[in-house]
Amino acid sequence: MVINKNTLSLENLDFLSYDANKYNYLFDKKENYRLLTFLSKLNDNITILDVGTAAGHSALALAQNKNNKVISYDILEREIPFLDVYENISFKKMDINDEDPNFLKEANIIFLDIDPHDGIQEKKFTDLLDSINYKGYLICDDIHLNDGMSYWWQNIKHEKYDLTDFAHWSGTGLINYHNDNNIQII
Repeated sequence: MVINKNTLSLENLDFLSYDANKYNYLFDKKENYRLLTFLSKLNDNITILDVGTAAGHSALALAQNKNNKVISYDILEREIPFLDVYENISFKKMDINDEDPNFLKEANIIFLDIDPHDGIQEKKFTDLLDSINYKGYLICDDIHLNDGMSYWWQNIKHEKYDLTDFAHWSGTGLINYHNDNNIQII
């Protein structure tokens, strides 16, 4: 996987304009939506999991390659206004830690953005991925948000990359879970 910062910076976020009045900060370069859109377009016909739906913006960014299947998870019922427009997005109201491990293993990319951002929930999920011998990429939000998140991120033993400079202001990380594809950032 090659992450080209110049190409990434050109990703168009017009798909977020449906809610621009409420979420005009989304167009700021220090959000992670350009990165998520870029990563979705690097791959075709894959399954991407969005863990922590909230307003659904991450799922929307990940669904910009309509050849990919995006499944968004949240423990709360969420009203996602664009689900009828993006047939490649589905929603599951459930704790990701309760998902069938074989299904998790099928995901090529997982975006992790769960509350509370304390490092404890994130460790629980990364331990789960380790236990099932996951072989894909985990993108992590808010890795520098607080001491708990920083501690968790610092203690990741897998190949990892801090992508904060061109993603989310509070930290974005990429973990390579034994995927044979090398990661290059140019």
